[in-house]
Amino acid sequence: MASSNSVQASLAPFYEPPTGWRIVSPGTVYRIQPLTGVPSGGRDRRILYRTQRADGAAAVSSGMVFAPGPGGPPAPPAGRMVTKDPGLMWGKAATMAE
Repeated sequence: MASSNSVQASLAPFYEPPTGWRIVSPGTVYRIQPLTGVPSGGRDRRILYRTQRADGAAAVSSGMVFAPGPGGPPAPPAGRMVTKDPGLMWGKAATMAE
């Protein structure tokens, strides 16, 4: 089994912003990478994108997106509930974005 340090080292290149990253518009996606271990019928991606801090300074952020795939159950008539749960959020921000 790989050590935690070697796993983190293998992931590091994904999180390096590309040259010139500050000059593109917020919301620009730099990288998308499939994850492993998603439940059957689901889709998952790791993303790296351009954003900005509260003071307007350019920043790079990452996230993970999980969605039902073509083999997943259909959405209910009212749609799927999307929640924001601080217990499921990790990062350095003092508060969650609204």
